Amino acid sequence: MWIGVISDTSGELDPRVADLFGGVDYILHCGGIGDPAILDVLSHIAPVAGVLAAHDDPGIVPFEKTLFRKWFEVGVYTSHVIGEPTNLSRLTAKDLEELAPQVVLFGNQRSACNSRIDGRLFFAPGPAGPFAGATQRSVGILEIEGRNHRAESIPLDGR
Repeated sequence: MWIGVISDTSGELDPRVADLFGGVDYILHCGGIGDPAILDVLSHIAPVAGVLAAHDDPGIVPFEKTLFRKWFEVGVYTSHVIGEPTNLSRLTAKDLEELAPQVVLFGNQRSACNSRIDGRLFFAPGPAGPFAGATQRSVGILEIEGRNHRAESIPLDGR
């Protein structure tokens, strides 16, 4: 299973995303959506789910603050803000203890993050849209096969 992972579009969707996500089975948006029309565009590529950032309007975007899904034998937890992988927010730490996901997806990062801590994959695709202090715009792909999973970030610009 291939999952397109996107975050912090901030109202702008790079046209290359459609090609990069072509063939994915699902898309997860890690918050910072901006314009909800982005979700409509993404839904023409694959089914979309995601989470809200503090500045996303819950009245027009049908997402919650966190999301947990299980594909095959891999639990995937998604939140816009987790703190840092090595210094989790209290809420995130509680959720991870209760849900025990193998993958944690998040946004609100100036660049992509792809690290394993205590056997758990922490992945932020990096901002796909304009984001203050961003070093590079990017999206990600999460691959899940049985119990195995890996993620990679894909740059959107040549910086």
